[in-house]
Amino acid sequence: MKHAITETNNGSRLVDAHGHLIKTADVDRRLLHVLPKLYVDAPILHHFMRPEHVRLSVTADQPEVNHLQPSGGAIQITQCVPNKSYFIGGCQDTRYGWFVRLPDDLDVIDLVFHWDIAVPAAHLRRHIEHEISLKLLSGPYNTWSMDLSAWHRVRRFEPGKPPLVFQPTTLLSGKGFDEGRHVEVMDLILGGDSEDGELCDFFVYVESLEIPAIPVSDMAYIEEFQDRQLHEISRQAIFTRNNEAHRENAVIEMPEAVFVAAVRAAIEVPLDKDTKYFKVSCAEHPAMKLLSDWWNEHAPDHRCAAFAMPWVRVEEDVTEYWCGYYETPNEPFTSFLRDKAASARVGDVVLIQFMRQITDQDARPYGIAVFLVNENLALSVDVDIEDLKSGKYDEAWYSLEALRHFPGRFPEVWAALVEGIGCDR
Repeated sequence: MKHAITETNNGSRLVDAHGHLIKTADVDRRLLHVLPKLYVDAPILHHFMRPEHVRLSVTADQPEVNHLQPSGGAIQITQCVPNKSYFIGGCQDTRYGWFVRLPDDLDVIDLVFHWDIAVPAAHLRRHIEHEISLKLLSGPYNTWSMDLSAWHRVRRFEPGKPPLVFQPTTLLSGKGFDEGRHVEVMDLILGGDSEDGELCDFFVYVESLEIPAIPVSDMAYIEEFQDRQLHEISRQAIFTRNNEAHRENAVIEMPEAVFVAAVRAAIEVPLDKDTKYFKVSCAEHPAMKLLSDWWNEHAPDHRCAAFAMPWVRVEEDVTEYWCGYYETPNEPFTSFLRDKAASARVGDVVLIQFMRQITDQDARPYGIAVFLVNENLALSVDVDIEDLKSGKYDEAWYSLEALRHFPGRFPEVWAALVEGIGCDR
């Protein structure tokens, strides 16, 4: 995590990875953050549609900003956010939109996102023109962003409600716009003729919205999505290189059947507010017990495991792990070597790191310290001991979430694991 949003006595504020408030800073010229988003609301297309199937150009009625293209080159389409249903327009400098300099006297911009989608495997051709009238509200700052998440301090402009409550996202299907969005679907032509003579659907959406002026320092996500997402990688489950480096990070090998059973338990045994495992005792959930009990019976030392987090390899020539929990950043192999006494491996793909139970003695002035079974610090969390006792915070919950979503997050690895033990997915 690079940035987060927290509630303070002065409203929502941006903080860094250490919980420190980020001071307000702005630019000395007027800038618009253009953020094109296309949402693919047909799950079947997730199997076929890739960024190379999408082209985008942006124009505006106002001659001062007629070409709203990135200054550094062509528009680049990526799936740079965790939800792979979104296709985002960016550029070479940032994958999450781009900046355009604005004239001093320009308060309204009528822009058009021209989306061209061609997915041969799904027999889909579609051209969407999304016309958006942007009203730039006056304020003490010089930055306007189409990213709703940058408006976490917007109450200073209009107490109670922000002027926009929904992201101006283009929908592929032409239907399902949220109530409250000022969108009018002007044309839905199915099976028209395209310029190259092929059948093509033509959609036109017209939308209007107001954007408040904000300091550029409030734009947390402009840098947040520069690293590749897991779904943007050509993943694999069988490795021929760097296996020895992976094996060196573990003191023992766990049978595939144990890990598969733990994942299935995380999926099948409920973890909601009506269960005894919710928050207060996630370490007692059967999925966590399968892993921790196995470690406490077979590990050569440090048999005090309470919960565990899986880390996964996905690329042959990259010596780093992806964390089972999606919000935790990747870590290189070398980060785990020091604590191999607290880790087991599942074949040449998965590393499981074990933590001991959190106690009152782990409370620190800065929060809660979470320790590995070998008593080395795993991480520090900005919560107090009362959050732990009340169940408001439970670190084992994140481990359960990692197991519960493992088959969907790492489908290639999951398929190889269940095939390896000779059972169905």
